[in-house]
Amino acid sequence: MYPVHALVDPELTVTLPEKETLYTGLDAISHALESLWNKNRTVISEALSVKALSLANQALPALMRHPEDLDMRAMMQQASLLAGLAISRTKTAIAHAISYPVTIRYGVPHGLACSFTLPGLIRRYMAYGTGQDPGLLEKTLETLECFDLKAEMAGYTKGADLSAYAGEMFHPERAGNYDGDLSTRDVERLLMGSEPA
Repeated sequence: MYPVHALVDPELTVTLPEKETLYTGLDAISHALESLWNKNRTVISEALSVKALSLANQALPALMRHPEDLDMRAMMQQASLLAGLAISRTKTAIAHAISYPVTIRYGVPHGLACSFTLPGLIRRYMAYGTGQDPGLLEKTLETLECFDLKAEMAGYTKGADLSAYAGEMFHPERAGNYDGDLSTRDVERLLMGSEPA
C-alpha cells in the first residue's frame, strides 16, 4: 500500500525518547544501505539511498547531541522518507535477515537489531570491491561507530551466542537480495565480533 500524501512534521518527533530516536534513525540508515547493496537496486533507488545516507550521516549524530534541534529532526525525517522509498523498490537484504531471529529471541528493538552488524557488513562490502562511493560508505561507518552498537546490544544479549542462529539468518527472501559475497560462516564470524574473512 502506498499513501497518496505523507505529512512529515518534525515537531511531532520532539517527545520521542532518546533510544527510540536513535533506533528509528538506525533503521533508516539500514534501509538506505540495504537498498544500496541490493541485487534489485535501480538508478532511482540508488539515488534515494545515497541522499538518505548523506542526510542521516549529518543529522543523526547531531540529533543525539541536541534532541530539540528541529532542523536535524526534519533532516532525519527526510532521510527516513527517502530510505523508505528506496527500500520499497528493492526490499530489505542481509542486515534485516540477520535482525529477525535476534528480535524474536531476545526482544532487541528492530532498528538496533538491523544495524548492529552494519559496520562489519560495510567493511566486507567495501573489501568486496563495489562501485559504490567509498567516501559515503566510510562516512556511514564513522556515523555508526559513534553509537557503540556493541554496548547497545549487550543490554539485550549479554552472554548470548548469536552465531548459533546464523542458519536462520539466511532466509532467501531477504538475504538473497544482498549483492555482496557472504556465507553463513561469515555471518557467524560477524556475530562473534570478528570481521568476515
